[in-house]
Amino acid sequence: MFDFSIAIAGKKIRFKYDGNKVDYDPLSSDEFKLFVCNETEKEDLLFNIEYGNMPDIQNKRKVFGVDDSWALSVIDDGMVLEYKDRNLEGRIERMAVFDKEMTKGTIYINKEKTPEEEELSRSQREFKMSDEDILKREQRKIESEQRRMQRYLDKGETVPPKPDPSQKKAKKEKTPAEKGKTLISELKANFFQAFLVEYVAKKHMGIIAHCSTVNYKGKTYIFMGTSGTGKSTIAEFWHDKVGATVFNDDRAVIRVENGKTVFYNAPWVGTLYKKAQLDKGSGTAIDGVFLLYQHTENLLEKTSKAIAATKIFKNTFPVFWNRNDLQYILGVCADITKTVPCYDLGFINDDSVVDYLMKELGI
Repeated sequence: MFDFSIAIAGKKIRFKYDGNKVDYDPLSSDEFKLFVCNETEKEDLLFNIEYGNMPDIQNKRKVFGVDDSWALSVIDDGMVLEYKDRNLEGRIERMAVFDKEMTKGTIYINKEKTPEEEELSRSQREFKMSDEDILKREQRKIESEQRRMQRYLDKGETVPPKPDPSQKKAKKEKTPAEKGKTLISELKANFFQAFLVEYVAKKHMGIIAHCSTVNYKGKTYIFMGTSGTGKSTIAEFWHDKVGATVFNDDRAVIRVENGKTVFYNAPWVGTLYKKAQLDKGSGTAIDGVFLLYQHTENLLEKTSKAIAATKIFKNTFPVFWNRNDLQYILGVCADITKTVPCYDLGFINDDSVVDYLMKELGI
């Protein structure tokens, strides 16, 4: 069993499981430990977790889905978020049912497969594999066997036969703590991201944006861009060259408070997992937004409010299925441009961009 709460952008979200199949200590792993908060305070949202169960929800109306992987549906008294088993067609791996106000809900984990489901899952994976994938897999097996043989030959020893697959030992049962760690890791990696997009918009908490954020000499800057444009790269340049603090390099909650654009950290990190400080920066006012693109030279240009708002919106997670919440997100993007200077930043893929920006900004 476990019972813990995390705080994101001022909201307290509680996860509670009363069973004995899994256990989890949020302070012992990296998934949420930097966001764990005081359990004595009343939560804004409570998620009870049901492990090994999956309800049959009727009268669902699907409003959004991604590549037949996850789907968001509405029901009479709330919403349903479903994740399909990637290897077993027709099986739901995880499901969350929550009320319209998003104050309470249940997360259902359909984790235990029967032996028949495991076999069917294996055969479906095989069926989906292309001829090229199968050839690569067989080549890896051959290379692995060659390396195994070479290790013994290098020692001048006789190469023992490979173990008989039929005598293979039964898979060791995971402990409740091991199951719990896997469970929370999977929830954070997929379900919680999709849920938080809906939650942040519904509660008017701001926008969730693809960005990196650095702080240097009391100034905090956000770098936005689609995947591959250099968000993590430019944050790392700032960290390594001048010792700037990296708050994040993947995604964050940004909103406008009292006429200022403010940053709140979220529990996801990209390639800078050893350098980003996810437990810091929340509530910090932003001094500049930089919209990235790769270029043959370092080039900084002030962006008009209308164009900047459009580009910021492109780096958010919009809720296309809800017109009112989508309108709210568009409004936040526009408000950001009214409270903080926004720039287009083209840069060469080296740390000269740090010196260039410091000169241009007068740091």
